[in-house]
Amino acid sequence: MKRVLCEAEMEEYLWAYGLSFKILSLASVSGPQGVNIPASVHYQGNPAFPVKRQTKIVQCASGWTCSDYNGTYTSATPSPLTFNFRCTNTSPLPTAMFRWRTTLTDANGVVTNAVEHTSTCTRPAGTVANASRAGDGNSANRIVITP
Repeated sequence: MKRVLCEAEMEEYLWAYGLSFKILSLASVSGPQGVNIPASVHYQGNPAFPVKRQTKIVQCASGWTCSDYNGTYTSATPSPLTFNFRCTNTSPLPTAMFRWRTTLTDANGVVTNAVEHTSTCTRPAGTVANASRAGDGNSANRIVITP
């Protein structure tokens, strides 16, 4: 026996099951050094939580130390998922741009498309960039992603 879904049931089905889990957008962000710069991963679909975020460094600015970062969203969270970039350094440096590639993986092992994006850390207003330190490889010049 077949039953025809009413409009509300059809919408619920499409929302919960009909959309594949994928990243719709992850905008490039910019902000001053030493401050959390919020980023948002807009997704579609109905992922099984926990969802893991894998953010891999593609291009690190000269004079900075960069690493891949993973984050986990433990409870069901509607789109967007958020995290922060932060450029930590001991003194103001010239503006620096970093290129990243991010994917999401849900609890069932479903992996989204990869999205490339950038984060740019600008020199704080009213400071003079210490250009001589920008290329010295000082490990204190790091970009950190939380959570």
